[in-house]
Amino acid sequence: MIKKIALTGTVIVACVTAGLYYPFLGHSEKIVKPVYHDSASYPYFETEQLMGEAEVVAHGVVKQRGKTEIVKIPVTTEIDVTKENEGKFVENVETPITIEVTEIIKGKEKKKNIIYMEEGGELEDRIVEPDGGFLQEGDEVVVFLTEGGHSWGKQGVLRVNKTDNSVVVQENKQEKKLKIDELKTKLKKKNQELQLEDQLPSTEEAVLTEKDPPVEPTNEEATTTKEVH
Repeated sequence: MIKKIALTGTVIVACVTAGLYYPFLGHSEKIVKPVYHDSASYPYFETEQLMGEAEVVAHGVVKQRGKTEIVKIPVTTEIDVTKENEGKFVENVETPITIEVTEIIKGKEKKKNIIYMEEGGELEDRIVEPDGGFLQEGDEVVVFLTEGGHSWGKQGVLRVNKTDNSVVVQENKQEKKLKIDELKTKLKKKNQELQLEDQLPSTEEAVLTEKDPPVEPTNEEATTTKEVH
């Protein structure tokens, strides 16, 4: 479960504009609907830190926007459950985005397509716009995903600028522009470092290893022990 749910759930705040029409969302009817902004907040992560958080990191191209749905997420102990909210649900507006994989940077399964669950979409009565805006077909992206296909807001979905083939990342709490190949090289290096850390023994195991091996009793000590028992 991503920490966002623990912090705020998905709170929808009305936009001051009367309404907008987004033709790329897939609806043929030119109906102007009220627009709301998804105001979910996440802990801040440097881009390289997300390598340790994500189950899958992939570079690819958006192929299709799916049907937007309202997903009910049960309130958990992570949200400070009280008698008032116990057993209740938080509603989250989500749209499955199919991404054709160019390269899997992190992940055990090598898939041709992955699904990213974008927060927001178009419902019958309203449009919910995600932080960072909607992904559109043809967008080139680098995504950091959980096992369930969710991310950490716009910091986990990096769009590739096709003009100069670059992405904007978070580094030392500042935005920094990198070429896509440079970013992928850094992420792969970080992933290798994380894998090596996983292979190292824990502190407790290291302490046990460093202890002197047990000393075998001498013949005299062994004889004495037998006599005592």
